[in-house]
Amino acid sequence: MNIHLHRTTRAVTVLLAAATLAGCLGESSDLTQTDNRTNPNENPGNAEFVDTAGLQCALSDPNLLIGEGQDSPSLTPASTPNSNIQPSTGLNSGTCRNNTAFTMGTGIVDITGPAAGSVMMGYESPTHASLGLHTRQFSRAYVIGSPCNGNRVVYVVNDLGMIFHAVRQGVLNKVAADAQLAPFYNEQNIMLNATHTHAGPGGYAHFTAFNAFRLGHDEEVYNFIVDGIVEAIRRAHANLQANPEPGRLLVNNGELLNANVNRSAIAYDQNPQEERNQYLNQRGESQNVNKEMALLKLRRADGTPIGQINWFGVHPTTTGNTNPLISSDNKGWAALAFEKLMGTQYEAPAGKDTFVAAFAQTDEGDSSPNIFFKDKPFEERGGSTDELKAVEINGSKQLARALTLYRDANQLVRGGVNFAQFHVKMDEVEITDPVVLNSLRHPESLNSAVKKTCTAAMGVSFGAGAEDGPGPTVEGASCNGRTDPARLTRDLAALAAGKLPPEILATAVLCNLNDLPFDAVPAGTSLSCQAEKPVLFVLGPPLNFSNNVLPFQLFTIGNVAVLGLPWEITTMAGRRIRQTVLEVLEPQGIDQVIISGLSNDFVNYLTTREEYSIQQYEGASTQFGPWTLAAVQQESRRLALSLAQQNQPPAGPPRTVTSNPIPRPPYVPFDQAPSAAFGDVLAQPTPTVTAGNTVTAQFQSAHPRNMKTRGLAIVEVERMNANGEWESFTHDRSPELIFRWQPFEPTPYLSPIPLPGFVSSALAEWKIPANTPAGKYRIKHRGVAVPARSPEPFEGVSEAFDVTATGATCSDGRRM
Repeated sequence: MNIHLHRTTRAVTVLLAAATLAGCLGESSDLTQTDNRTNPNENPGNAEFVDTAGLQCALSDPNLLIGEGQDSPSLTPASTPNSNIQPSTGLNSGTCRNNTAFTMGTGIVDITGPAAGSVMMGYESPTHASLGLHTRQFSRAYVIGSPCNGNRVVYVVNDLGMIFHAVRQGVLNKVAADAQLAPFYNEQNIMLNATHTHAGPGGYAHFTAFNAFRLGHDEEVYNFIVDGIVEAIRRAHANLQANPEPGRLLVNNGELLNANVNRSAIAYDQNPQEERNQYLNQRGESQNVNKEMALLKLRRADGTPIGQINWFGVHPTTTGNTNPLISSDNKGWAALAFEKLMGTQYEAPAGKDTFVAAFAQTDEGDSSPNIFFKDKPFEERGGSTDELKAVEINGSKQLARALTLYRDANQLVRGGVNFAQFHVKMDEVEITDPVVLNSLRHPESLNSAVKKTCTAAMGVSFGAGAEDGPGPTVEGASCNGRTDPARLTRDLAALAAGKLPPEILATAVLCNLNDLPFDAVPAGTSLSCQAEKPVLFVLGPPLNFSNNVLPFQLFTIGNVAVLGLPWEITTMAGRRIRQTVLEVLEPQGIDQVIISGLSNDFVNYLTTREEYSIQQYEGASTQFGPWTLAAVQQESRRLALSLAQQNQPPAGPPRTVTSNPIPRPPYVPFDQAPSAAFGDVLAQPTPTVTAGNTVTAQFQSAHPRNMKTRGLAIVEVERMNANGEWESFTHDRSPELIFRWQPFEPTPYLSPIPLPGFVSSALAEWKIPANTPAGKYRIKHRGVAVPARSPEPFEGVSEAFDVTATGATCSDGRRM
């Protein structure tokens, strides 16, 4: 809100001082510690940053004050990795005992795909289609090895809505066919994570449930993503091979406040009071969403910084379902900003070090960035009426916390690298593990004699969407209390509000699908074990609209474990899973378990049994029924036990092999420029502009689907150097430079087939940072036109314009 943007200079100064002394938005590591995990010499402070002025600007950004005071630090932080356990047996024993030497490599590749003409992945809306670029999407790959036992793992963070089985399968197949990669990497040690942006091209699944609202499977988007991820892995591998001398890994943890809120508090409050009381803040309030950020820092032996991975649970939904621009949202914004401070070279040759900063996803199932949604669910997504500004606000908070955790990291990672993976048929799991059964806390009214997972199905409240992005139905439609007379009242109120009235329908029909006199469900399918869920869609066999054979994967990197699961996991569910796995691995010298949610596949949400019972959006989207979390705890524990005992776990069912999905109708190009040549400038930029303002240029253009060159800027700003030569200054991966595609007819974004005589233009919009140096600039646009037969690349260049400097230190106009 504006009030937060106009705090006094004194408040900003105080924040900067606090950030410098204690770590922005949380507590710093104690640099006086001298235990066998801590080495103060590993902390170089600000010296690693290429742009130290930019660092100070980021740590004193007024955006950090938005929502100030909403949160209070936790009484007991979720993870405080400070264990000195170095076991004499187990994973981190023998030659790996007290090991601090790790080989490492990083790689980064553009995976954006077509810049327009795709229905986006995330919101279930066929009208949410792309018409340009806010920020590009990237695949960020990390290879980490331990010479003490010869093992390696690959962790890849992708600016995608989801990682689907199809993507994982495609990546694994290409790695297996690559003579350089195949000897080192396979499904056991490659983990793929999605940041979960809701503003990227969709249609890249092989299962109908995730293509239905995207006009079918888009092979072009799919191939661009798969090939890009493999290339990122290839670059990370080459980087490690070119730098074989072991370096150091460091870990740091801290809380990030005022950046996320539990959007489904009513569901969270169904969990036992005793359990909720374990997670309170310093004001005595329920800490009902995970505030912790964990960070892993990668440095060469000579101190060269090459990367960081951090995990923080928050939805990248600061852009809504009417935003037309492809965007990596808050996590991608923060990653790009971190890399800018480190001088990342996105086109660095294979093998050369360049810094890669990943903002990975963890248990974000009920965590929203829209911290004001209760009062202003639509007016202010995360602190601004401007969605792109809201991305910046949340991204800047994640950035600042990651910067301080990175800067202050001095806890050495110790041990070896290990991994395990198997597949589970998730619709047939019975919970029999006594440890898991004894840990269940649900009321007796929610109990069942046999605790078993179900055929995959989505409930009525799935159609309601989340609280900060509602859909056409309402939350809470349940098979409980079928005689509740208030149902009719609620249905009438919903109808008056323009919602579909689901409760009476749910009671009369959708809670009784197996009992109806006609074939309401596929033969042989029982939905009774879905308990409180009135079933809206059946996704499981024999329809197979969603995957039911799912990967569970576990890495241990020294004393840190990373558990890869294909769900969006709610806060309390995540806490229970971490505890289950930590109890197994702690005697092995593991003192922290990080959940890597949305990894390797995607099957919607994972809630606790108690949260499931009231059928909010997340519970209705828990595909395999009320005992899914217990099943996940059981199988995760089984995987952890196998790894701890250093036994290869049973592989489980084979990976699902899907047939060709329903294809998207083919794109038929037919670009026309009746009154100008492709690339001609239709509207020139203002001749003179002061930094801090916006300048635009419009070009005659063509459909962006024609341009298939990876990473090449569609719009770019160039600056004249002292020799009178034009040099690239800003690329369209930067959020300050926006590309808007403007078709003459709006219909092609709903249909891949343009109208005859199709005409379009491109608008380049540069929001000039206030600290931009004075000089002469111009805007360039690239594209490919296909007017009839063969593609015709074109370029357009605007007239030069002068930028007047302001003397500001920071991009927002502040002087430091």
